[in-house]
Amino acid sequence: MKKLLYTLIAIFFIYSCDNTEKEIKILDVVSDKSISMLSDSSFFSVLQSLVWCNDRLLSSETNRSQVFVMDKDLKLISIIGRLGRGPQEMSDIDYFCVYKDTIIIKDPGNDRMQFFNFKGNHLGRVQGIDNSPARYLSKFVYENGMFVTTAKNDSAIIIYNPKTGKTTKFGKRYHFNSEIQNRIRNDRHIFKKGNTIISISDNQPFIESYDFQGNLLKTYDYSNINIIRKELLEISKQKLPERSYSVLVGDCNIYKDNIFLLINSHKDGFCCNIVLRFIYDKDIKLSSIYKLKDDVYRSIAFNGTFLFAFSNTTGELQRFRL
Repeated sequence: MKKLLYTLIAIFFIYSCDNTEKEIKILDVVSDKSISMLSDSSFFSVLQSLVWCNDRLLSSETNRSQVFVMDKDLKLISIIGRLGRGPQEMSDIDYFCVYKDTIIIKDPGNDRMQFFNFKGNHLGRVQGIDNSPARYLSKFVYENGMFVTTAKNDSAIIIYNPKTGKTTKFGKRYHFNSEIQNRIRNDRHIFKKGNTIISISDNQPFIESYDFQGNLLKTYDYSNINIIRKELLEISKQKLPERSYSVLVGDCNIYKDNIFLLINSHKDGFCCNIVLRFIYDKDIKLSSIYKLKDDVYRSIAFNGTFLFAFSNTTGELQRFRL
């Protein structure tokens, strides 16, 4: 009798854990504000990265190679940088990060990092990012003169000091079926949360956290979420060239204890309009699932009240109240 009771408890526990996400309803959210041009009447085309910081929404515009600074109502406050090859100009910008009151912008067209304040004043630059031991293909962190990003070769993450050349490498790389796949699928989106480094893969269902000494603190596997499980199944059916792969996470962002993942879907045609919201305190737990109204979104940010998202479908920057 006891054996039967223990078996029933075990079955119930497994079933409950495996189906927790089924109790979370997918919430349809509709934007309450959207713009297709800036409030100075100038146009934008591709908003690659969105960041909420210092009560401002920042966005990089790839074609203009500028960073826009807006308020929560999407009104333009200032424009940082300009397109060009000069000392204070930028080309083909995509990702950037904020450290205190400094905006650090990846300027790949000129092989450097550019430093600006929120008023648009140029503070300096670091040359030779392509020749450094770090990769800046995803979101990165700048902390006390050091870059935290993806390592190029033997480790997952690197802390790199461009002035001294000193590096600290840590974290295990994912292993796939070829060296080419190992190289192109090991980039991570890197964030800072307190004294921890948060690492998010764009093609594997893992969220990892490390301390700044490189010790792995936690690995969270979210593949048991129904939407993710179905998408991974669709990806497994694809036959792609060796030099390509399917992206699971189109974009991600962190705000305080919230982690947001923008999820791609390859079933019945490509779309990217599902957002998973996790709460990360002592543990990581799925909190909400949102469905945005359009088909393909590129970038997201959150400020505690609003989710901001750029739609490739409409070319609009949209705001959703969550």
